[in-house]
Amino acid sequence: IGPGLGVMTEGLLERGARVHAIEIDHRLVAHLENQFPGRADQLLVTAADATKTDWRAVFGEESVRVVSNLPYSVGSRVLYDLANPELAPKGITVMVQSDVADRLTAKPGHGDWGVLGVRMAMMYEAKRVKDVSGSCFVPPPRVGSAVVHLSRRPEPAVHVSDRTVYETIVKFAFTRRRKQLGSILREGPYTAEIPREHFETAGLRLTARPGELSLSDWAEITNISLAQIGGD
Repeated sequence: IGPGLGVMTEGLLERGARVHAIEIDHRLVAHLENQFPGRADQLLVTAADATKTDWRAVFGEESVRVVSNLPYSVGSRVLYDLANPELAPKGITVMVQSDVADRLTAKPGHGDWGVLGVRMAMMYEAKRVKDVSGSCFVPPPRVGSAVVHLSRRPEPAVHVSDRTVYETIVKFAFTRRRKQLGSILREGPYTAEIPREHFETAGLRLTARPGELSLSDWAEITNISLAQIGGD
């Protein structure tokens, strides 16, 4: 994603990889096609916006890996889309802003634990590989950078029978991350009409804030909500 002048693309091709490069700039698409002549069996360059790409069509039925110096302005958005469990690639290795790397690798209870971390952790184990100095760029950026590797889990970290409900609850809660869980559940979609006792009985601390909740906690809230919806 975002191959630019093709430095990383060249390295991947030299290692025998078959590369599908997504580039939004038509001038760079032409440059890449001219730079690697005779590689049609190994390299496909597509002029497209990664934030509007149908990843199912790109990935097909193959086991793929994503490698990218992600454009910082859309990095979180692209990663969020790639974490869809129905298409999540086998591995993702990306360079992102340091603050995005912090969110990808954060754990419950840490200030950087939020919607992106919850989404990615469902399908991936994240590892911060290295920090990258600003001197590696021309011109040097005003923000720090880091390489993160995400390894796909054999199975999702927790089970929920409806991912849409799960993610709706999580997103709503983190828009109110300073509030306690009890207050959020009283206001939230799918949970507002459920007696608090159902959540307390499941061992959930209603005084906790969203950033303190684990994937298991979010799954428990979702499954209680779905049980009540089904019961109604």
